[in-house]
Amino acid sequence: MLWPEPTQQHRLEEIRDNLHSRIAEARREGWQVSSKDYTSASPAPRTSSARSTAARAQPTSECRQSNDPPSATRGRQAQREHPALRRHNYLPSRLPSKHGLFTIRVLAMTFPAPAEKVLQPWRDFPVEQTPRPVVLLDLPVHIGDEGFVDGDAKLSWMSAAIDTTVPLPDGIINLITGGRPRRAAPGTLTIADVERCDEEFWCDRGPRRLPAYRLDISGLRQPCIIIDPTLNCWWPVHNDPGRAHGALDHATINDDDLTLNFPAFGGILTLFHRAEFIEYPTCVVGRAITSERPSCGRAVRAVGIRAKVTAQLNTPLGGRVLLREDGEPVRVIAEGNDTI
Repeated sequence: MLWPEPTQQHRLEEIRDNLHSRIAEARREGWQVSSKDYTSASPAPRTSSARSTAARAQPTSECRQSNDPPSATRGRQAQREHPALRRHNYLPSRLPSKHGLFTIRVLAMTFPAPAEKVLQPWRDFPVEQTPRPVVLLDLPVHIGDEGFVDGDAKLSWMSAAIDTTVPLPDGIINLITGGRPRRAAPGTLTIADVERCDEEFWCDRGPRRLPAYRLDISGLRQPCIIIDPTLNCWWPVHNDPGRAHGALDHATINDDDLTLNFPAFGGILTLFHRAEFIEYPTCVVGRAITSERPSCGRAVRAVGIRAKVTAQLNTPLGGRVLLREDGEPVRVIAEGNDTI
């Protein structure tokens, strides 16, 4: 329970609603959290009783006041640790009041162990092998920055209307079309030449030169680069063009190989707190810990914000693969080389 000054009752109600939203989120995510495990904020007392209660209330370490003339506030820590959680972590949320800012600490749940299907592809990953197995986080087909000569050429490409006048290695056409069936199109693109080459593709530890083919295709302003279909990739599964190719954003690792800055995404009201990791011998599973500030009834611009949240690993990352909760690999580059 919190006891603000009587005129700030609506602020306390906003805090209560926010805590209820967090509990609802935990249930949606399957964290098996019951509302009885937490102390929920409730509406402020009546004005007369609030004044007398506020005079007796003293702030604790879980609820701190600003240096401005504060209204008395008090926080209570949850009394029991939920068996599904490894530990309780309290995150600071600074909320405005009439006299400045006061801080409450909101319970943040440590996420449960990943599902077996997330860990299974990585259990036997050879972290010490040199060269490192390929974990491809790039599209297998690069059409170049200049794109197509016109809209009809693009529609033909999307319709898989592609022919060839030269012999092609097995799997090339399947990678170009992404497994899509051929459909009616404004025209037909023609592969006129193919040659073997080495080109740069993004992997989970940055760019890497891999065997590929360079194709001259009508309708494209530049040669098309296609990764060698026979390349032995650890991930994704070979010749699976429909597979997502890893997380869109990237993480950075400090020189100590322990401090890991994990990608996070939110909006204007998002508070980016920290990262959490579960470590395994061959992989590390991470997530970003964030919370949302109350909008106080005002309109909020729909703006996406990318950020990094940080935590320390227990052991160096080394050759282990960094994963999101859904099992998608995350690209890791050295801190300071944060340009993609």
